[in-house]
Amino acid sequence: CFLCPTWLSPSGAHGLREEPEFVTARAGESVVLRCDVIHPVTGQPPPYVVEWFKFGVPIPIFIKFGYYPPHVDPEYAGRASLHDKASLRLEQVRSE
Repeated sequence: CFLCPTWLSPSGAHGLREEPEFVTARAGESVVLRCDVIHPVTGQPPPYVVEWFKFGVPIPIFIKFGYYPPHVDPEYAGRASLHDKASLRLEQVRSE
């Protein structure tokens, strides 16, 4: 189970909350975990920090801010990347 809290710009923009979406994948497959963020007035993406957390793990496994390179937990290095604006793409999914 992964969570995507999104920290947004001080301009007051906020992300849209949706019901959780259950995503399944088999070991070795790729999967995209969706997280949609839009500016409520203009429809444009605001500057934001994207953090993806794995349930039960207190620190994010993936952090992305602006034009800086993402910080990726070593367990997900080379397998996790940002997809679209805030979704997380995982390659070579592993079973737990």
